Amino acid sequence: MIDTTLSIQKFEQIVDLPESLFHERQSFMRREFWLCLHQSGVIGPNASFKPHYLVLYQSGEPIAAIPVFERNDHYGEYVFDQLWADTYLRYGADYYPRLVTSIPYTPVKGARIWQNQSLDDPQQLAIKAAIDNLATELGASSFHGLFWKDAPEHLTQTMSQRDECQFCWFNQLPDERIAYRDFDHFLEQLTAKKRRSIRAERRKVSAQEVSIVWKMGSLSGTGADQLAYDLSQCDGYVLGIDESDWGHFYDCYERTYHERGRAPYLPLAFFQALYEQMPESLALCIASHAGRPVAAALYFIDETGLYGRHWGAVESIDCLHFELCYYQGIELAIKAGLPLFDPGTQGEHKLIRGFTPTLSHSYHAVYDARFAAAISEYCMRERAQTLSYLEAARAALPFRQTNSS
Repeated sequence: MIDTTLSIQKFEQIVDLPESLFHERQSFMRREFWLCLHQSGVIGPNASFKPHYLVLYQSGEPIAAIPVFERNDHYGEYVFDQLWADTYLRYGADYYPRLVTSIPYTPVKGARIWQNQSLDDPQQLAIKAAIDNLATELGASSFHGLFWKDAPEHLTQTMSQRDECQFCWFNQLPDERIAYRDFDHFLEQLTAKKRRSIRAERRKVSAQEVSIVWKMGSLSGTGADQLAYDLSQCDGYVLGIDESDWGHFYDCYERTYHERGRAPYLPLAFFQALYEQMPESLALCIASHAGRPVAAALYFIDETGLYGRHWGAVESIDCLHFELCYYQGIELAIKAGLPLFDPGTQGEHKLIRGFTPTLSHSYHAVYDARFAAAISEYCMRERAQTLSYLEAARAALPFRQTNSS
């Protein structure tokens, strides 16, 4: 029986959503983060990510909201379905537009629905029906929910699931629930060969007369800001990121893309807006050589973990990428008592440095029956291969005892 107390409204701007829905602790689902996406033009009616926000009401009260993007490309998604688009093209069918629920340009696992309460079966099915109706309205070929952690079962149960292998560092001893005391305590858990290798890489950086400083967001020192405030009292940590720091970071960020012959995904205005809206969530690691800043890595920090998001360098220095993007992040996570450090997608080179292979999930609904069965079978075969790779990767972890995280 249809629950007549449930209704859906569609909005195009995040500011139109009820503020009471925003409870997520992870930085990337905070209302402020999405305001910055809009204000800087990263998402919007003329952007690659064109948003439609579907808000679920029960008896006139907002219960949940899901962001659904109308897309005509795949840039910034990190879950690749271009092969499916090519197949549609070969058969003379339209794969675009397609619908995507994700955090733009952010391959981080997490919630994808803002909600006031746990969603029961009818509420989940109402959201699913709203997505399907939007697909019909826009003539979309498919729906894709990316890097979706704890996706509602009844919303996604008819969708095909894809798994991706990511590498995360967990702040606990192998097979135990005890957090690391410091970086050396972490190294003690590795094989002697890997300990020597990591120490050698770190010595290479210091031998090249590189100095490193962490810049923490400007904070009040109370409440949610206390963590970064406390860190700023430690050696090597400074409170506040100034305009010249952002200029240096963006020069590094741009160069990373230009070296690949591409324009950067995100404008400087986005990062500046983030610093204005949610400074307590940002940490900037800057490396200098001969008194000149030469590299930078931007991290997001909250109670759920540490997330390495963007890196770049204007000078090539041996092992500096490993230092700024891995070892400095591990040290910060230990100092802050954070449960995990997610350095970004892919990269088997993370495995030998103590990052554990974990699964991320995405969900896919294909509306054309001519393609749905074949894509579903493809996803099942792919999942089997991914699970096999995951087990092999875990067996290759450099811990003296296998990390079961």
